[in-house]
Amino acid sequence: MTQALHKLMHKNINTWDQSDFMRGVNEMFGQSGNPKYATAIVLSFHRVMGRLAFSNAGQLPPLWYHSAQRAWGWLEEGTEAKKVSGLPVGLIPGTEYSQTVVALKPSDLLVLYTDGITEARNETGQELGREQLLEWARQAPVDSPRALGEDLFQRLQLFRCKIRNDDETLLVLQREEESRLFMLGEVANSYTFSRLLRSKNRKPTKNQQHDASTPSPENS
Repeated sequence: MTQALHKLMHKNINTWDQSDFMRGVNEMFGQSGNPKYATAIVLSFHRVMGRLAFSNAGQLPPLWYHSAQRAWGWLEEGTEAKKVSGLPVGLIPGTEYSQTVVALKPSDLLVLYTDGITEARNETGQELGREQLLEWARQAPVDSPRALGEDLFQRLQLFRCKIRNDDETLLVLQREEESRLFMLGEVANSYTFSRLLRSKNRKPTKNQQHDASTPSPENS
């Protein structure tokens, strides 16, 4: 299973559309002979265009901090996509997985987490839940991914005390601030390269072929 997953990841490492990868993982679980399933979310980011593409297979929606608006929300698929996709991998063979593309702005933050975080319980048996995690994020510092992650984890430790019944994984990502000059340079390089490539592959016209084979009067 591990080797097959590694090969599948290597095959799709630079692929913008990760829905094929999700379908491959689903098939891999189904062919393993082990009646287990898993939730997952796969993200791809285009640095120049600032576009984030993601495909969700039953994973809890990440928290999304919109830096420009200074507001928190959820990174979720559209309503129509939810009707036909989003099942955990390995649950139903042939499940289709869609992809959603959003604009991730500079300094935006994403918080990915496992259900061990939201299903954590305190001494009275109260479950943390998604909404409480969102409320913690609203109260936490957003100066850096490290500061945000440490604050959320400290709040979690205080909430559940020493009670721990599941894995607790939390990952904070942030789009870096990049100068406009650098971004324009990236776009210009890409545009120049594509023009050179088209020029190289362009076939000469009949007039160009004739001129190249026929000497000019000045040289005759």
